[in-house]
Amino acid sequence: MEALLHQPEIRRDAAKAAALLADDFMEFGSSGKCWDKPAILAMLQAEGEREYAVESDGYMLFVISEDAALLTYRSFHRLPDGRAVRHVNRSSLWQEIEGNWRLRFHQGTPAG
Repeated sequence: MEALLHQPEIRRDAAKAAALLADDFMEFGSSGKCWDKPAILAMLQAEGEREYAVESDGYMLFVISEDAALLTYRSFHRLPDGRAVRHVNRSSLWQEIEGNWRLRFHQGTPAG
């Protein structure tokens, strides 16, 4: 589910993106900016065509309880020339809410 949020067709579709986020979603972005659900959805809608693909690897899942899990991984931008840039360590807290898994919290930290 996490990788869906990297796909332009999901990011541009407010209903699809909103369905993946908890109502009280919060993000500490890799830029240092804090986002709530309305702000992140507005940002995604304003996002233009990207000249890169978002790729990710190193996924590790930690089950916290039967309705909560912590996902960590690394993302990067793949440029048309094949270079990988803007590496970010990421952590996401997913929670099952009313039978659906939703992203409740996300943090991105620039990788050294």
